[in-house]
Amino acid sequence: MARPVSNPFAPHILPAAQSALDQTDCRHTRSQLVGFLGFLGREGISLAAAKQEHLLAYGAECETMGLKRPKQITRDTAHAWNRMIGKPGWPKTQLVPPSSTRSSISYQDLPQTFKAGADSYFQQRDSWADDDLFDASAPKPLAAATLKDRKGKLCQL
Repeated sequence: MARPVSNPFAPHILPAAQSALDQTDCRHTRSQLVGFLGFLGREGISLAAAKQEHLLAYGAECETMGLKRPKQITRDTAHAWNRMIGKPGWPKTQLVPPSSTRSSISYQDLPQTFKAGADSYFQQRDSWADDDLFDASAPKPLAAATLKDRKGKLCQL
């Protein structure tokens, strides 16, 4: 029984792309590029014609297929592609890895009543720390970094 192909796009790699891929001796770079090059081959796109929109389409296809961590696959592919620039037979087109930042609204964009309640809580919490200097159970004032982090988490929620 033959071992199943670990990457569903691998059988579609065009010969020119395969010879360019053979220029790497790093197995990680190779494994990160196999899927994308196979995707390009399946779509009939030459290595030289690959563009940013093809990378994004590949990421969307990975997501549609239910592959684990499609955004990470896309980022790794872009980084591997860019490491190959300058190798014989490799195009000079640079691919931009998709952003890994999570989107959230700014603290200023929260509803006014919610923001007022959160600010009141943060001020009240800091005032509890000032009530009795020798009370061991009194909460400590929030550090500026902690306050920024808590506000950021509210915005992400």
